[in-house]
Amino acid sequence: MRAEMTKYTSEDVAELANTIQQAEGRFIFLTGAGMSISAGIPAAQGIIQEIHQKFPQRFDRMDAKSKWDYSACMQKLPPSERKRLLSAHLSASKINWAHIALAGMVKANLVKRVVTFNFDNILARACGLLGQYLATYDYGVAPNERTDFIADPSIVHLHGQGPAQVMKNSIADAENHAKKLEPLVADLFADNHLIVLGYSGRTDHIFPLLEKYYTGETHIYWIGHREEPEDHLTSLLKRDYCHYLGGADADRFMIDLAQELYCFPPEVIADPASHLISELAEVTPFPLEKIDASKDILSGTIERLREHQDSLKLTLVQSAVLLGRPEDIITQNEDSLEYGDRKFLESKKDSDIHAWAHFSKGYRLSKSSEKANDLELLINATAEYSKAVSLKPDFAEAINNWGIVLAKQAWIQQDPSLFAQAIEKFQRANQIKQDDPGTLNNWGNTLSDLAKIKQDENLFLQACEKYQRANQLRPDSPGTFNNWGNSLANLAALRQDESLFVQAIEKYERANQRRENHPGTFNNWGNALTNLAKLMQDEDLFRQAVEKFERANELSPDDPDTFQNWGNALTNLAKLKQDEDLFKLAIEKFEHANQLTQNRSSALEE
Repeated sequence: MRAEMTKYTSEDVAELANTIQQAEGRFIFLTGAGMSISAGIPAAQGIIQEIHQKFPQRFDRMDAKSKWDYSACMQKLPPSERKRLLSAHLSASKINWAHIALAGMVKANLVKRVVTFNFDNILARACGLLGQYLATYDYGVAPNERTDFIADPSIVHLHGQGPAQVMKNSIADAENHAKKLEPLVADLFADNHLIVLGYSGRTDHIFPLLEKYYTGETHIYWIGHREEPEDHLTSLLKRDYCHYLGGADADRFMIDLAQELYCFPPEVIADPASHLISELAEVTPFPLEKIDASKDILSGTIERLREHQDSLKLTLVQSAVLLGRPEDIITQNEDSLEYGDRKFLESKKDSDIHAWAHFSKGYRLSKSSEKANDLELLINATAEYSKAVSLKPDFAEAINNWGIVLAKQAWIQQDPSLFAQAIEKFQRANQIKQDDPGTLNNWGNTLSDLAKIKQDENLFLQACEKYQRANQLRPDSPGTFNNWGNSLANLAALRQDESLFVQAIEKYERANQRRENHPGTFNNWGNALTNLAKLMQDEDLFRQAVEKFERANELSPDDPDTFQNWGNALTNLAKLKQDEDLFKLAIEKFEHANQLTQNRSSALEE
């Protein structure tokens, strides 16, 4: 069956980790530029901007589209300039945590092969750091129709290595190279599962090969930076066992996955002395000059490493951070204070890491509350965010999340004073980190919820102002358009204003253009059409609303809210037409909604 995944969750990571563990080393990674950005290697757009800054005169006569085409821009540089440009980034690059985590998976025999579009050597360096030395193949220079010669575990560079990466001078060159890579791409799915990370697949000649050779007999996990998949992935994601995990930063995602696979942090970081002892033990005795003898000159070094091994291990705080265990830091703090020992607190250079511990715990409590529908968990999350901010007063992310949990509590308890506290938090977060679209969206949502309770037109208008500003900062965000549409639709219902309903519907249309086939958008869209149809007594609008609920149900079957809204639209259409069959159909939707609600309640009780 097909898995529907968007913004990835801890459950998604746990499911993927379990699949990897059960696959017995039959996982391949396909990586792109997004994997190396935090290491200091710019993505294509960054390199294009740098070329424009350094050589602006070369682009005067290029058309607008070609000016931002990576290959077209690179062709404006002769090989010597191209090499100098890329060499500067390669020499300054560092080993990032995404590659360290991947190297750990390779060392744990969980990953068979890494096929990469990247020309950097960061993965090779990360593997070397861990004492793992992989076979490396350069298909940019020497593509081969055979794949049986590849000695795994391995790294395969699709377009070359280093600053002398192989550039394709024309579309025909790129197509010819893709043909040479076809056997390698086909081999990706030869009883192997695939994880794609840092690669969009948007504008090259390899993505069509992935579509061609993926049969649905193994898993593809496409890890995307965007929360929702881009349009060109739609066809691929419709196939069985092809999953999309969105909203992923490469470093954070790979760390989360490696933690779940129990191969993080690697020994070189957790216990550097032990790692170095193991590496040095592989060195042969040193041959002495002029005589036929040798001496183990490293034995003393190894002995001193053993003597200091414990002192070189990670501290409790370091371990807690790397293992994603903020509770360990919090517990140690509390124990130190309970016994009157402030040394633990005073020994830290600053309070940021302790603020992070409370922030992380608050985030987890908040997520747990969503699953359990538990008000007490939300209240506990509020306390953790409060502690985080007391330790780091300018912690904008903690203040924003504090506002979110206060707003959730306010809605559950229908408490205007809690809404006011939440709004104050968003104002404060926005003062620290001005014009953050996420904060503005949360602020707008809270104003809109309070407006619904108070039936206050002015609050709805304030919410719309926040969404408008968020859209200016991050144009065409589907979430912003959806939220904006909701506020307009509620204001339209309050004023009984046809023009506001039309504006709301336009926002839902924009949301769907940017994020096709999201069931929530279709539900909200259908409700706005139903309310406008009631106001205008328009049969065609009612039928459009019914179509939206049908589509929402196709995308997310058996959601009780969809069937409730569907029933409302059919009831109003039945009244307008005085149609007994439509009344019966509406009753069926209500009955099904009621049954689904009962089933959901029973599941939560279990």
